[in-house]
Amino acid sequence: MGRKRIGLRHRAGPRKVIVATCLQGFWGPYPGLEARLRQLSELIDEMAAETGAKLPGRRLDIAALPEFAVNGGLKGHARQTAQELEGPVLDAMAAKARQHGCYLTVPLYMVGDRARDLYHNVVALLDREGRLLGLYRYRHPCAREVANGLTPGTRAPLFDCDFGKVGFQICGEVHWDDGWRALKRRGAELVVLIAQPACPLDTSLRARIHRYHVLTSTWRDSAALFGPTGHTLGEIRQGQDRVLAAEVDLSYAILGWQPTLANGKALEAAYGSQVGCRYWPEDDCGLFWSNDPNRPIGQMVRELGLVDFETEMAANASAERQARLRQRGRRKAGR
Repeated sequence: MGRKRIGLRHRAGPRKVIVATCLQGFWGPYPGLEARLRQLSELIDEMAAETGAKLPGRRLDIAALPEFAVNGGLKGHARQTAQELEGPVLDAMAAKARQHGCYLTVPLYMVGDRARDLYHNVVALLDREGRLLGLYRYRHPCAREVANGLTPGTRAPLFDCDFGKVGFQICGEVHWDDGWRALKRRGAELVVLIAQPACPLDTSLRARIHRYHVLTSTWRDSAALFGPTGHTLGEIRQGQDRVLAAEVDLSYAILGWQPTLANGKALEAAYGSQVGCRYWPEDDCGLFWSNDPNRPIGQMVRELGLVDFETEMAANASAERQARLRQRGRRKAGR
């Protein structure tokens, strides 16, 4: 089942996606909801402007804001700090999604049901028309958040965007693998981690283990884009930049070392600018994608007689199983 899915990804033509994120802390006194929504709108505008500067003529596909950006700075029980999504929050953020024609994450402490005293740490995902596509509710709040009235979520939904399948994790869930695994099983291609701390080591590990892109949006230290090899594809650091925009291709191949690959140069020699790659010789590993809409990356790999990493690992595992079976047979025959 896994090999079939991987093959489909390789056979697909290029799927270029522009992702954007920000590094912004919301410390200090809360300025009021209207002022906060202006701050968030300015951040979204900056991400769109960065996209235009780096990739002229291209449209931003998804923009990520950091954890509980709407409420950041408010302290106390969720009864006092949680906001309604419907109303000013949704109106302002939907207008920005429509303005820039992008999917937009809106993280907030949200009122679930005041009558039942239900409050959640959520990411609301808006589509390009500003419509609410769905909510992800934080499933693993820390003890402090529970004491302040937050109710854990129960599901790890996957959202079908027009460019691919997107999932979310929030803050401390970088330390819990169940949500990341569930998103992998459902076919996630991009996971957005909304957090206060950066946690780059843990996040890189999740991207590598589960083989999807991970975009982080944070309050401090750094925010980054990690590829499915676990390597950093883009990063901003505190005190240097506030927004990051980068292009990824969701149709890619991971290739490990092999003699004819020549550390990635074989594909470049054969296809020139029609192929893109990032190769890390210290890890004997590279990420490759096609820039030719008529020739998928899987076709390029096959034409050069190369083997993608997942196929290679499956072949290695099969050879090991066969060797162990032969060894077991020899032991039985020698009795």
